Parts: sequence; C-alpha cells; structure tokens
Amino acid sequence: MSETIIVKPSVAKRFEEFLRQGRVLFFNTPCGFGKTVVADALLSGRASSV
Repeated sequence: MSETIIVKPSVAKRFEEFLRQGRVLFFNTPCGFGKTVVADALLSGRASSV
C-alpha cells in the first residue's frame, strides 16, 4: 500500500516562514491527529543540524 501525505499549504507556508526566522512552530492537537507525520513530511529532504 502506498502512503500519501497531504500537508495543507497554509501549514507548509507557516513552517517555511518560521524556519527562515529561526522560530519554532508548535502543533497542539490531541493524540492520533498526525503531528509526527506532518513534522516528518515538512522536514523530509532537509539536512539535519544536529
């Protein structure tokens, strides 16, 4: 089965703005709403700074 992750354009835009400014984007939703999946999708392809 193929997994398709769709990130709302407004969330992706905010993430890019926060990243450029060196700020943190806080996701506040209950368990099971896909916070980790969205974070992984937004960060995929980026070099780790650790």
